[in-house]
Amino acid sequence: MSKAFFSSGHVITPASRANTSSPLGLHLPSSNIHLLPQTNHRRQLRLRPLTTPIRSSTNFSFDLKSGTGMSGFHEVEFSVRDYELDQYGVVNNAIFANYCQHARRQLMEKIGINIDTIAQTGNAVALSELSLKYLAPLRIGDKFVVRVRISDTSAARVYFEHFIVKIPNEEPILEARATVVWLDKSYRPVRIPPDVRSKIVQFIRHEAPN
Repeated sequence: MSKAFFSSGHVITPASRANTSSPLGLHLPSSNIHLLPQTNHRRQLRLRPLTTPIRSSTNFSFDLKSGTGMSGFHEVEFSVRDYELDQYGVVNNAIFANYCQHARRQLMEKIGINIDTIAQTGNAVALSELSLKYLAPLRIGDKFVVRVRISDTSAARVYFEHFIVKIPNEEPILEARATVVWLDKSYRPVRIPPDVRSKIVQFIRHEAPN
């Protein structure tokens, strides 16, 4: 997941040319803009960096507590294996994508969608996007749960939310979002088959809290 960092500065500019919007569409706080009296000659902008940069990042809104916020999640329990560790003695970042994929596939099978059967027809179900937000490390011997659910659908795509917590203390470890797309034999996006969409809708309605 990429993160963009923007550095802002105190801007000193003639009053006739004051503008609180930058060419990139960023809104500059009014407290950072100081107006000089209008004059007949042009003045150069004097930039003074702020001590605190403006940070832009993706924030997920998962309910970390058990209850209605976690309804609809399919859970898969794991334990950390020694070959999943990196040189620092924690689970390698790339391994978390495998955890999510395993849980996601189990959820689809629970719904009644078999990936192998789809592949035999020549079509495919492929991962098109995956965003991971790491919250805490996992170490050898740790036990944890991957929770996954369908958050939304479109004509050709299904969107998933994942949440990994250590057990038994429910310590948050990772948040993730994934997009899965249906492809035809030429690997072009196609509409989700009606029977598959029907299974997804029925499952979501059944899992929805009363």
